[in-house]
Amino acid sequence: MQRKVLVLGVLHDGHATCEGYTYWHLLKLLDAYWPDLVCLEVSPRRLALGDFRCDSPEKWGIALPWAKERSIAVAGVDMNGEEPSERARRYREALHEFEQAANIVETLAGLETAVNRVLADAGGVGTLLATYEAANSQRTQEVFRQTHNLNEATLGHFGDGILTGNWVKRNRRMFELTLEAMNNQQAKRAVVVVGVEHKYALDDMFATLSGSDVVQLTDFLTSPLVLTAEEQGAFWRGESPIVYPSDLMFIHRRLHGGEPGAYSQVIPTNSEVVDLDGVWERIENGLKKSPDAPDLLYYRGLYRYCRGQCEVAAQDFEVVSLDRGHKVGLTIPLWELAELRRGQMLDLLGKRPAAINCYMRVIDDGSGSLESQANHFISEPFARS
Repeated sequence: MQRKVLVLGVLHDGHATCEGYTYWHLLKLLDAYWPDLVCLEVSPRRLALGDFRCDSPEKWGIALPWAKERSIAVAGVDMNGEEPSERARRYREALHEFEQAANIVETLAGLETAVNRVLADAGGVGTLLATYEAANSQRTQEVFRQTHNLNEATLGHFGDGILTGNWVKRNRRMFELTLEAMNNQQAKRAVVVVGVEHKYALDDMFATLSGSDVVQLTDFLTSPLVLTAEEQGAFWRGESPIVYPSDLMFIHRRLHGGEPGAYSQVIPTNSEVVDLDGVWERIENGLKKSPDAPDLLYYRGLYRYCRGQCEVAAQDFEVVSLDRGHKVGLTIPLWELAELRRGQMLDLLGKRPAAINCYMRVIDDGSGSLESQANHFISEPFARS
């Protein structure tokens, strides 16, 4: 019997704001495929330690609990990560080397033009990742193949590839560790949950492996995945099916060395979904060191929301919305998210006209990342479920 491998491309933080590929879609894909082994984009060492400080929630909050609840084996298949300080040092050295290279400005301009042309010809990143089908399609993977080849050709030889994330080496190692886990678990139907840009490389490697079949979504989905009305409503309210660990993971990540991510995009519905013990102290201690840190102020607003303190939460979000320099992950300006959240708090306080003004600012002045959410709340006031 041929072993089957599904490389499931995910959006990491992006599921929180992508209507066509939400965390609910991810759960439904796991249900539909029903693997006997779940491989995650985290190193074996960190998985064993339960160390998800710098990881997005589709790993620790979706795929991992899904597998545990069903007694399905889980394996970490990413390269063992360096300490953040060491990686930062190596990155700075490689960047300095790159900056000293001849014709650097022309090189970067040429690379940017070439990559943008490839993306534009494909309809843009928003189109490529608009749905779970699109993100995992052969068309999207071919676009990523082209853009990665362009980046590797320009940046790959600086600092042993660290500027491009050690791309080739890392994908090869994920393939090897997945194969090792499949052998150890005698798995016949594995899923590899990885960032969507890795999919084409892993698909290519598994396609050359004798005794294994590469599975695509069309091989097992007999009909489109449809969210229930309850799931759709929860998505628009900014909620999610993420299973939180013992504290507010989005705050834990920031206070222990991570950067703002999807944890700041998802508002827990109430304090019962998370353990808030000790969180306030960590926020306050962080603000003592960095009083104006926008992300910490944002997390304080989330904490206050969880405690039902909507008025002071709105004040925190208002302060954050004045800072235009920070981003959530790599894409969404933090001010837009804060302004959206401020509108939600004002809706809960019964200040509908002021809330609509917040949503309109997100639409008029924002990047477009949260436009659909803002439009939704203009037509339907935010309310706790």
